Amino acid sequence: MPPRRCGCFYWNNGARNDRAPAQIGTSGNAPPSSSRQKGTARREFSRFQRRLHLSLATVNVVPNSKNLPDEISASSRAKPNIRPGKLFQKDSPVGLVIARMPPMREPSVLGDPGERRDNLSGWLMYLVIFVGLMARMLVATYGHNYDMDSYRIVAGIMDHGGNVYAETPRYNYGPVWFQTIHAIDLVAGHQRVVFRYFMAGFLSLVDVGIFFVLWKKYGRAAAAFFFLNPISVIITGYHSQFDNLAVLLGLFSVLLMQDDFDKPVGSRKFCGLLVLGLSLMTKHLLFVFPFWLAVKQKGLGQKAIVVMVPILVFLAGFAPYWHDGSQGIIANVFQYKSANNEYFYKMFVPQGLQFMFSGLAVWFFSLAVFAFLCRKKTAIESLLLYTAVLVATSPAIANQYLATPIPFVATHMNPFTILFTGAGVLHLLVDVNGFNRVGLTSSGCADIAVSFLFFGLIWVVWRAEITALFKRCVLEIEKQWSGKE
Repeated sequence: MPPRRCGCFYWNNGARNDRAPAQIGTSGNAPPSSSRQKGTARREFSRFQRRLHLSLATVNVVPNSKNLPDEISASSRAKPNIRPGKLFQKDSPVGLVIARMPPMREPSVLGDPGERRDNLSGWLMYLVIFVGLMARMLVATYGHNYDMDSYRIVAGIMDHGGNVYAETPRYNYGPVWFQTIHAIDLVAGHQRVVFRYFMAGFLSLVDVGIFFVLWKKYGRAAAAFFFLNPISVIITGYHSQFDNLAVLLGLFSVLLMQDDFDKPVGSRKFCGLLVLGLSLMTKHLLFVFPFWLAVKQKGLGQKAIVVMVPILVFLAGFAPYWHDGSQGIIANVFQYKSANNEYFYKMFVPQGLQFMFSGLAVWFFSLAVFAFLCRKKTAIESLLLYTAVLVATSPAIANQYLATPIPFVATHMNPFTILFTGAGVLHLLVDVNGFNRVGLTSSGCADIAVSFLFFGLIWVVWRAEITALFKRCVLEIEKQWSGKE
């Protein structure tokens, strides 16, 4: 009777015939002929041992145990006193567990090609992280802009225990970021140069966090494109703006909430809403995103919870500073207005409508409409689309806002998003308030970048409809050209 293989052992007429450790994974019974084969055999035997120990630990192989499968428990009760020498017989509990183990793959002398590819891709990702970090720190050596001076003012106020909202108009966000500035300043020993590089390093680590989220959800290519994107590099390294921190907290919030919006708000989703409120307390980029989530949520009362929890967390952050800084909070946070350039409004809104609606009204209307258009998309997909709508239709575009939709661009590659990247990089290189390494005094081309971003957004949302319409047009042209009905 030929031997029968069960798991990693061969049984011949009830007797176990296990191969020698050095012969596991080798062809025939000949001993390994090279050090590479010996090393492969040793690694394969070590893997077998680990799998065996994990299997024994998983089922807790003890005779007469209630945790054992039925056939193992029956065998154990039939033979309760198993001698150690009989432990690996095929009708013993351990023998049945081993028989259930999947057959071990025979290793090749040169190793598993799939394993080699995984190792190579892992090293490539480490290389991407290294290159991206070095690029950000290199850009930081070229100086900084207006925002870094504002951070130094905030650090000085925090150092003597003052109220930031009461003492400077150059802070326009929630309290999370000035506490972060204070912590970085303490670690830097209040040294201006050290603080500059520590700030760039901290924000670079935030980009690493976004990199890993995109890697997990969208793959290595999207994560690498985000992390090596020149817009992200320049904004993080040179401008040191912290929009990425608010986006990262937003990503964490939707990962916590997941996509089950048919059920009431549970503890996990509630924690996600708290994290979203923390994102608003950092920088209120996602101030309309709770409405996007409420559109997905079932139940009127549950919708109210989804909207109100992040907003209440955001407002609660100002409570400790309200007594002395209420005027500054109202004037410099809630009533703050950036550069009113209105690129989208001037390029895409007809003149007739401009007489009736302001750029701010069009912005809010666009955010509300896309909330319903993206109702059936996942939470993380909706967040990325939200960043694109936020920037593309905004009435005020500053340089740092070009980095906000880069996660969307990296995960939705199309000709328009690629052109947005090119135009955005060119703008940062020539703009007088940007990186400006070419020595020009130009106002840049942010309007062109915004138009490409808008077209890329339209392509992502209505790609199927646009493609179908194009095909119908082509067929109609062919019919008209050929004269056939």
